[in-house]
Amino acid sequence: MVCAKSQFTRGSQGRIRAMLCGLPEKKRRARHFMSFQAFLDDSGSGAPVFVLSGYVSSVDVWEIFSEQWQELLDESPKLKYFKMREAASRSGEFRGIKLDNRNERVGRFFRLIREATQASVSCVIPIAPYNRLVKGKIKKEWDDPYFIALFDLVIYLVETHFQQRAAGKTKGVLDFIFDDNPRLAAKVPYWYQLTRDMLPSVVRDTIGASPRFENDHDFLPLQAADAQAWYYRRLFAEKFHNEPFKNELPKSLFHELDRIPAMMAFWSSERLAALAAQRPLSSPQPDQRFKDIHDLIANAEMM
Repeated sequence: MVCAKSQFTRGSQGRIRAMLCGLPEKKRRARHFMSFQAFLDDSGSGAPVFVLSGYVSSVDVWEIFSEQWQELLDESPKLKYFKMREAASRSGEFRGIKLDNRNERVGRFFRLIREATQASVSCVIPIAPYNRLVKGKIKKEWDDPYFIALFDLVIYLVETHFQQRAAGKTKGVLDFIFDDNPRLAAKVPYWYQLTRDMLPSVVRDTIGASPRFENDHDFLPLQAADAQAWYYRRLFAEKFHNEPFKNELPKSLFHELDRIPAMMAFWSSERLAALAAQRPLSSPQPDQRFKDIHDLIANAEMM
């Protein structure tokens, strides 16, 4: 099926509506999106981790967010897109922008993220324990930190979404949106289906039939997820690689992101050992010891 672009609002808001073009208005409005970014921090001699993280919100909110985000991009000097790495180094789209102007503008991007997102959802897997306890000891199709993290977050979000639907607090379907990475696009659909097939049929229908892959220049919520992924990577670098935040880009600038309600899943050595023992993958719950990324980094056992 092909949907003509003229049916929809042009620009970023239209990009979201076009994704749901086959649905009636009522069902479009009930849809929720989870936009993901992932990173593997394996630099230096610290505690390398795999992190899959992103934001969840409703279609209505993402549409408003996308229009406001685009308006902020279009301000002078105009930016084609927002990439936190470029903002931090004042390169690419941020080349030539004065330091104070950069920080003020980045802060406004962060406020938009905080106002739009219902929750930040993340899964952290320390690589050293994974390699020691799991690698080569479980089914080959499962043996990848990305799959374990994806399973963790999809199952948790599905259960939460299903419970909220049952309580009448929300409705519709939850879709999962990933950055258009060719390497991941070859793997994630298969992993997603493995996870989806494990769900009871009554729960399975509460999420999209397949994950979606979008260009982050077009699907603007992915630019928000990129900002969070960069921030988390930077926090790990500060803790484990002795790379403190610089005064020109202070940690306080990121406090808007810290204000977003967080759901943190962590794979401790105990959880990884249970997985390696070939016990059935069970429904995970984010580790209640960790209220946010700061609590996790300060107190989780990474090695």
